[in-house]
Amino acid sequence: MSEQKEKEGAGAPLKESATPASAGSTATSVAGAASVQTVRVVLSLTTEQRLEALRKGFQVEKSGLVIEVPITSPALEGVAADGEGYLKRSTNYHVELDYTAFVLQGKTVDDAYADYQKRFEKYEKEQEEKQRKMKEKKAMIKQAILAQFPSVQVEGDDGEYDVLYASYTSGATSDRVGIYLTPTYANTTVEQAIREVEELVKSVEERENKRKIEQAKKETEEREKAEWIQAHGSQHLKEAFARGYDCQRLYILERVAKELPGYEVYQFDGRDAWELHNRSCPSQEALEEVQRLEAQGFHPIVKWAKLAPGDEDEGGEAEIVYIEDFHGYETYKIIHLEEDDDC
Repeated sequence: MSEQKEKEGAGAPLKESATPASAGSTATSVAGAASVQTVRVVLSLTTEQRLEALRKGFQVEKSGLVIEVPITSPALEGVAADGEGYLKRSTNYHVELDYTAFVLQGKTVDDAYADYQKRFEKYEKEQEEKQRKMKEKKAMIKQAILAQFPSVQVEGDDGEYDVLYASYTSGATSDRVGIYLTPTYANTTVEQAIREVEELVKSVEERENKRKIEQAKKETEEREKAEWIQAHGSQHLKEAFARGYDCQRLYILERVAKELPGYEVYQFDGRDAWELHNRSCPSQEALEEVQRLEAQGFHPIVKWAKLAPGDEDEGGEAEIVYIEDFHGYETYKIIHLEEDDDC
């Protein structure tokens, strides 16, 4: 019922009636005594409840079970504009309030509401006890984590979920893990929480170490790049690099041309794609090229490649000598183009 109807119903005229025994009301009618003021209330019915109500002789309409409730009933919430009463509802979906079930048992709506209040009070006390125990558990787990991992930050969540957030930072790497304590997720013990934090610390440390290695490698490569350009770069490359331009592509192309003459940089060779396969038996020429490069400190390998068309050929299958990592780039030299693999 709408709020407007509720307000209008507050002053609606009440009727006087004797409540039938089958209605489940506390109102009674005694000869010579004044009738109790009541209001008509309609209770919802399930299919099973409807059949039970009909068998027991209750007044059943299409809208539900009809009863008369005393205007003084603690269960009565108010009266609508049309004079129909409505009852109080449960304020928590965990605690059910079913008036119909009580009325069908020959009890009253007041009995139903009193039973609800009793169960609701019990539920609230249980929740308070759970929260108290959870608070103690969170404090215990937090203390255990900090005792073993002083560098870890632990924060509690006072919201809907009972969770502790453990955060750890090493250098420039940070992360955190949520340790859920409610049975819905996992009935976490101190030992389980410690294991989760151990994994967090281990993960952060590994990533930080990797970052440091990559950073050191990058810094070394940048120094080497600057030194090589100064010593071997073209005037064009020196001039542009000195002005603050990165010139990575030109640098790699010039270095390959000087240190690996005849080799192509796959990322810059103009081909759309290739497929690399293991070579079952390299040619003599390919083996000699591998030996020559190994003497210079490189780590080449012979591959069989399916090459897309390039600027100087139509592509096809080829035997190549391949270097996987030349300062971060794949380089190769075609030994035999469109040669059958007959080994």
